[in-house]
Amino acid sequence: MVTAVIIVVCFIVVGLARSALQWLVAWVLGARPLHLIVGIGPALVRRDVGGTPFEIRAVPLGGHVQWGDTPYVVPAPGPWGARLALALSGPLATVILSFFLLFGLHVSFQARTVDGRPVATNVVALPLNTAVAAGIRPGDVITQIDGQSVEFYDEITALVGRSGGRALQVTVQRPPPGTQSIDDHIRGTLSGRSLLGPNVTDAWSELALSVQPDPTPQGYALGLEPRAGRFGTDRWLPALEFAGAELGASLVELLGPRPGPLTIMPTTEAWWGPLFHLLAQVALMAFIVNLALPAHDLHRLFLLAFEAVFRRPLKPAPELALVRLEVLIVLALIVAWIARDVVRLLNG
Repeated sequence: MVTAVIIVVCFIVVGLARSALQWLVAWVLGARPLHLIVGIGPALVRRDVGGTPFEIRAVPLGGHVQWGDTPYVVPAPGPWGARLALALSGPLATVILSFFLLFGLHVSFQARTVDGRPVATNVVALPLNTAVAAGIRPGDVITQIDGQSVEFYDEITALVGRSGGRALQVTVQRPPPGTQSIDDHIRGTLSGRSLLGPNVTDAWSELALSVQPDPTPQGYALGLEPRAGRFGTDRWLPALEFAGAELGASLVELLGPRPGPLTIMPTTEAWWGPLFHLLAQVALMAFIVNLALPAHDLHRLFLLAFEAVFRRPLKPAPELALVRLEVLIVLALIVAWIARDVVRLLNG
């Protein structure tokens, strides 16, 4: 029940953002909005905001802005380019909202934790004690312990803990001299999600070192402090790239014939991190739903395309027939999706 309420609230927020951007576009174009609507169906709330009627309707799927000199004129008044800008502003608003939510998440909440502990890649941030004496340097990437491949720092600590204090043969990859920074790329996965690690190239050298573990109250340690594994970085450009990648993966998952795993997804223990991520997914769902709804976004874009090609608007009677065809297509898609899910359920 709580989840359903949260999702409904998310749809309302997305509808408000959509209508707000459409209102802004109308204002930039010099048009006075005649009607601001959030959702579809019967109106639950009606208010007058600055002389413009504002409604929140029963089904919180998107919304729209009616504008011009006379309400509900067919065709809508105004230059063709202005009407195209207004028609595009609705679907673009939901995609833009989703993108910037994901961008904020990838900038702010990228570190992974397991049971409250940071999960680290095998990049050595700061060697300590015997690791320094053994020749390990900051930036070295540990790839093997006693011939066993390691990818995460937890694997390293587990092997060292079972060593009994004997000297370990550690294989490291070392960046070329003069390397100022290490570029990250996707390296390894944890719980089906990707972690960033160093981009090890052929220019890196491989060294085999003998390292004596240090005794500690908790057991044996290798004298290393790793860099925390992350899904992104605090740099804006990589965060933009990750947000774009997750946006594309989410659309493929929502539109594809079968769900697929999202390869990149930031997580956080803070309650509002998952909430923002849910809001981003809801925005994408609203984008798809509003494209599919009869007489909505895709319908308006088709009418504008028709007008551009034939130099005249579509008449009301053919438009009504088009809306009826759209209803039939939507119903057919719903039946097809339900049948697909039933077949999957029966096939286990």
